[in-house]
Amino acid sequence: AVVCSPRQCYVYDLYHLNNPITVDLKFIVSFVAMSATNFALVTRTQGVLIYSYDGRNLSLIDVNCTLSSGGFSRNHISLSNDYVAFVDPQDKTVSSLIIVVDLMATLQE
Repeated sequence: AVVCSPRQCYVYDLYHLNNPITVDLKFIVSFVAMSATNFALVTRTQGVLIYSYDGRNLSLIDVNCTLSSGGFSRNHISLSNDYVAFVDPQDKTVSSLIIVVDLMATLQE
């Protein structure tokens, strides 16, 4: 489970609810998108930040469509284990597919 407050994001392991992983935030989170292996924090100022469930920042994605317009919502993003897909809220025919690579796991192999 992922819970965000204005200053921190807490990542809970469902078997150990008393010890969440804490991620300090320097931005306001609009919403959270989750997949089986990672989650995305969508912000109006930073773009989309991809984190693993152990609290590591995997990627920062600058979304081409303007998040500050308020038109970007949960319906415009989809997150899987390896990909992030975006649909531009201004033009529904424009979409982007981005590969999320865990560089630390790649370097260890």
